[in-house]
Amino acid sequence: MSELSDSEVKVEVEEQAVPKKTPKQESSESTNGSAPKKQKRGSAASGQKVSAEILQRRREGRIKALATLQSKLDKLGIKRVDQKNALPASTVPSISLINQKNYFTGYLKRDEQNLSIKNVKEMNRLLAEKKKKDKLSKSSAGTSTNTPDVDGEDEDDNDGDVDERVGSNTIVMHPGTTNIRIGLATDIDPKIIKNVIAFPRRPGQESTKGYIFESRKGSEYEAKEFETHLPSIVSSFRERMRYYKRRILPNSNETVANFNKRQEPQVVEDHNDIHKVDFLDSKKLLNDPEVKYLVGDDALRLDDYSDWILRSPFYKGNFNEDKSIYRSNQEILGDIELVIKEGLSKNLGIEPSKYADLNIILIIPNLYDKTYVAEMTNLLINMSFANIGVLQEGVSATFGSGISNGCVIDIGSHYTKVCCVDEGMIIPNSQIELDYGGDDVTKTFAKMLKRNQFPYKELDLSRITDWNLISQLKEKYLTFEDADIAIQLYNFSVRNPHQLTKKYDFKVFDEVMISPMGFFYPEIFGAQGSTVNRKGNFFDVHRDYFSGRYDSPLSRSQLDQVEGKFLANMEDLEEIVNRLLSESCGLGSNYNMGNNSNTSSGNNNLGNTGAATAGSEDSSDYMEIEETKLKKQIKNFLELKKEGKGLNLTPLELAVIESISYAGFQDMNKLKKLYENILIVGGSSKIDGLDLILVDRIHIARSPVLYSTSLDQAIKYITLKKEEFEKANKDSKTEGDVKEFKITEEHLEHLRGLLEGTSAVPIEILSSSRDIDPAEMCWKGGSVYARLKIVNEMWINKEEWNIFNDRAFNYKCLFTF
Repeated sequence: MSELSDSEVKVEVEEQAVPKKTPKQESSESTNGSAPKKQKRGSAASGQKVSAEILQRRREGRIKALATLQSKLDKLGIKRVDQKNALPASTVPSISLINQKNYFTGYLKRDEQNLSIKNVKEMNRLLAEKKKKDKLSKSSAGTSTNTPDVDGEDEDDNDGDVDERVGSNTIVMHPGTTNIRIGLATDIDPKIIKNVIAFPRRPGQESTKGYIFESRKGSEYEAKEFETHLPSIVSSFRERMRYYKRRILPNSNETVANFNKRQEPQVVEDHNDIHKVDFLDSKKLLNDPEVKYLVGDDALRLDDYSDWILRSPFYKGNFNEDKSIYRSNQEILGDIELVIKEGLSKNLGIEPSKYADLNIILIIPNLYDKTYVAEMTNLLINMSFANIGVLQEGVSATFGSGISNGCVIDIGSHYTKVCCVDEGMIIPNSQIELDYGGDDVTKTFAKMLKRNQFPYKELDLSRITDWNLISQLKEKYLTFEDADIAIQLYNFSVRNPHQLTKKYDFKVFDEVMISPMGFFYPEIFGAQGSTVNRKGNFFDVHRDYFSGRYDSPLSRSQLDQVEGKFLANMEDLEEIVNRLLSESCGLGSNYNMGNNSNTSSGNNNLGNTGAATAGSEDSSDYMEIEETKLKKQIKNFLELKKEGKGLNLTPLELAVIESISYAGFQDMNKLKKLYENILIVGGSSKIDGLDLILVDRIHIARSPVLYSTSLDQAIKYITLKKEEFEKANKDSKTEGDVKEFKITEEHLEHLRGLLEGTSAVPIEILSSSRDIDPAEMCWKGGSVYARLKIVNEMWINKEEWNIFNDRAFNYKCLFTF
């Protein structure tokens, strides 16, 4: 085909630029007298179809015109350079659209995609390769045996040197309000470090021992509460003695008081005192430039505290934010670091240079504060420990005692914990914290001794020496054994700095049993009136990352007891069933306020977020009603906690009943196991006969509904009726009309028929082993956990902590953090 000239191309381009006229326009032009235009060459006649030859010529003309234009632009120097330089138009990469019809993602769907789990598998792979290389090297050296190789996870755990025992590089630490128990996992017993550190007083600073020590002398409110509630305890004591046919001699208290009033001290020379205490010279230590602080027992052996300040960084399973002794969170964390370093150096001979080769397991409370756990882990990571692991006290106690199911009662110095454990997991809503402990019994015992004319008239519990004296008498003579209640003659020695030892004789009667009965009548402690808001708010409250709400674990049973609602005190069958019904409908499981359940009932967290989670459609209305009540309950509890109030002074036997009832009311087999495996641990639980009196108190306090072996059937029956009610009213309800299910008289009659004539669930308290101190049971459980294979998957190292922070606990804990 011949090429077209430039003039022809120009004509065609102009022709394309001229708009085509319609037949109507052409007819109008002809009527107006305008002459018709001539037909251009290369174009079709009006009204005729354009031929393919003409279209081809037009197409070639355009191409030639563009080429001509491009050549002229090249001569002028105008060019596109973006393709030549390959510069992107934007730094944001373009993402292709997802096919919405059938798209799929495998992001974080497999364990291998999580960094923590990948690290564990990589570590196991490296260890397996190392073992294989060691075997090959031994076989090549001719030291291999004729035994066949067996592959699998259970290859010899004793490979390597005998000295490298499992757990030999792991430290177990259990912080408490009074003592910190710490030691290697391979040790028989832990080392005990007093939770106290002493600093010289700075100029202008007041000398103080802090709330923990100053509160020991009591208050007027406590004295008033003691006198008010003492008669009820005495009456209960005498009733128990009559029931067991124990004779009480008349005027026994008067006899004891008259004897004690006449006693004079016997002075003991230093060379005759085999238990003489070597007090430290405070003035000499102040002038020593190398002594900047004293830790543990040394801080409690000063002869004068006028120029010293005592601090205790831990209090009730959390940081001691006492504004009278601390000014910032860094001071608290600094004291903890000093106590740990000093304890490891003096007691275990471990210097900071060896921390990088050691792992550490931190035992935390059942109802832990997430800020406390995160800050403690961050502190230990910064102290250069290789790996950190956490374990709850209740689970640790079951590991130490060798049981898999049970109700754990941990009686500490300042507070008591109750929880139920099932197969290594704490059951949601069974955790309870009672705001009294062994120190409250010590103060009550001192008041009882003073009532009977205690011969040591200068007794002052705010002095450390006098407090230690009463604590020793409490550990020796308190008992719940009925046969031991009689007028007894004992003696004690008073050792004060710069004074000779004085020995006294004294008699006791019922005070050795009435004082610890405060566990069942806690009003006598009067702790609520003496408590003020001493919380310095040095640490931020841990909140949920998405909702911003308080998300440390809470327990439904704890919230109910703070408000004075007890299942054991309910006598109406309808009231008890309604209370348990709220749990069976999902409030306990869906919300998972215990924050430690991985069961199929749900993993949402009501106590953490306070947010609603929808249950089944049939029970959504009921859930909304109960949800609103629970949100209000949580809000009131947090407000009381912020003000330093909201203490739980529930009697011990009621707390045990409440915990077990919430944990096992839906499964009778579980309920029986919990009642038959009650474990008592803690330093303040070492009172003779505590197990016997606790069983009696639980039998007396339990209502017939709660100890019935048909309790689970009754709950299932009411749950079924509720679901039928919700289903029947689902379609008939109008908008805004929410009907609440109510138990009718017909339902109650059926329940009475189920519960009538059933036997009671037996109660058994496990006797602690003579080889294991109950105070060390939780630490023992931590040492057992440290030697299990699963612990290798629970370590948190510095790299993971820097990336995930406290979110690492979601992958590295036996419980849901």
